[in-house]
Amino acid sequence: MTEIISRAVILADGHLLVAHLRGRSWSFLPGGHHEAGETLLTTLRRELHEELRAELHSAEPIGTVEYAYNDDGVAHHEINHVFAATVGGLASSGEGVESREEHLEFVWVAADRAGLASLRPEPLKQALLRWLGDRRPFQVSLGCKETPPVAEVRRSARALLLDGGDLVLFRRTVPGHPPYWTTPGGRIEPGDADLEATLRREVFEELGAIAGPAVQVFAARHTADGITRAQHFFACRLVEMDLTRRTGAEFSDPGRGTYEVDRVSFTAEGMASINLIPEELRTYLDDNIPAVLRLLSLISARSVPG
Repeated sequence: MTEIISRAVILADGHLLVAHLRGRSWSFLPGGHHEAGETLLTTLRRELHEELRAELHSAEPIGTVEYAYNDDGVAHHEINHVFAATVGGLASSGEGVESREEHLEFVWVAADRAGLASLRPEPLKQALLRWLGDRRPFQVSLGCKETPPVAEVRRSARALLLDGGDLVLFRRTVPGHPPYWTTPGGRIEPGDADLEATLRREVFEELGAIAGPAVQVFAARHTADGITRAQHFFACRLVEMDLTRRTGAEFSDPGRGTYEVDRVSFTAEGMASINLIPEELRTYLDDNIPAVLRLLSLISARSVPG
C-alpha cells in the first residue's frame, strides 16, 4: 500500500520546526497521512491543527520524496509531499512549542547540516538541505534497482501527460468489457537508468511523443502471490507527438483490443466523466489536481536557466 503524506517546512530565524516521538532520538517534519476525501493541503492543515493547534496561512509545494522501508517485517511505501509553510499560533524559535499530541514533542533546530542530523527519512533530509541552499524544487524517486523490502516488485512508470489543459490518455476497448481509460507507460526494462528513463522511453514508444520535465506525484501498489506490482505516476507536459513514430508491439495485437488516443479535460469534472484505471489514481486526482498542477509548474520552472 502506498501512503501519501503532506509535510511542512516551517522556518523562523534560521531554525526549522521538527517533531520527535517521545523517547526517540530521531526527528521528522510536521504533517501526516492523507485521509479519504482530503486534498494535500487539507491534510496539512488538519495535521498542523491536530499536532500544534497551528493555523496554516500559506503553503507552497517544494518537492516530493518517495521512500520505502521495512518496520518489524512489514513493508511500507510512502510519497512525501513537502510544502514551505507559514503558520500562526506558534511560539517563536527561541521558545518551546506546545504539542497537542501526547506522543509527540516539537523543537526548533538550526536549519543546517548539524541541526538536521537526526531528520528522517534520509532522502528527505538530503533534499531539504539542498533546498535550504538554493530554494530549487526537488523530487526523489526510488531507482529501478532500489526495491521496497518485499518478495518481488514489478515496477512501471506512467505519464500524466498534459497537453494544455487536457490529459492525454488511451481509451481502451477490449472485447467483452466496457471502455476504460489508462495513462501511457509501462514496465521498467534492464537498459533503463531510472524510473524517469522508463517513462520517457514508454511515452515515445506508445505515442511517438517527447515529454518535458516530470515529477512523480502518485504511486499505486497491489500485492498478490508474493508479487507487488507498483505503478509510479509522473506529471509532465507534452512537447511534441507524432503517432507515426510509435512502435509498441501491443498496437498490432488484435487480442489486446484498441488503444485510441484521447484527450480529457484535466479537471475533477473531466476525470469524473471517464472510467480511469486504476481506481486509486482516479480517487487521488479527484482531490489533488490543483496540487499536481502547482508541483508541475515548479518543476518546469526549475528547468529554465536563470
